[in-house]
Amino acid sequence: NNPAAFGFASQQLRADKDIVLLAVGMNGFAIGRASPELRADKDVVRAALKTQGQALKFVSPELRSDKDIVLAAVNTNGLALQHANWEVRDDRDVVFAAVSNASPALEFASEALRADKDFVLLLARQASNRKRCLKLYQYFEKK
Repeated sequence: NNPAAFGFASQQLRADKDIVLLAVGMNGFAIGRASPELRADKDVVRAALKTQGQALKFVSPELRSDKDIVLAAVNTNGLALQHANWEVRDDRDVVFAAVSNASPALEFASEALRADKDFVLLLARQASNRKRCLKLYQYFEKK
């Protein structure tokens, strides 16, 4: 269950999809020790994100731009949004899912979405018990 231990496996084993799927199924962070090819494999990445959304940090840059992959990450841990590429941080669906999971994730949304009064009010109404969204809601209501 320790991703660091997986890092001591041979390069051959860290490139073996079956071995990596087993490792990331126990701890998603093990993907950080997998071969670059497997960090770009959607099956392996999805398995890692099921156990640890923050493992998005270790997946290929291309997949950090993939809306479905980022949604899988933020549905597990909203704060994984910080590891998504910038264009995905401007996607309303992705940010909505991230903030629904963890309200502080709004900090990692694009500047445009954080400045969008209607969007922030929608978030606040959806999750008015979350302090951060409530503060933003109150801020915009004063304007």
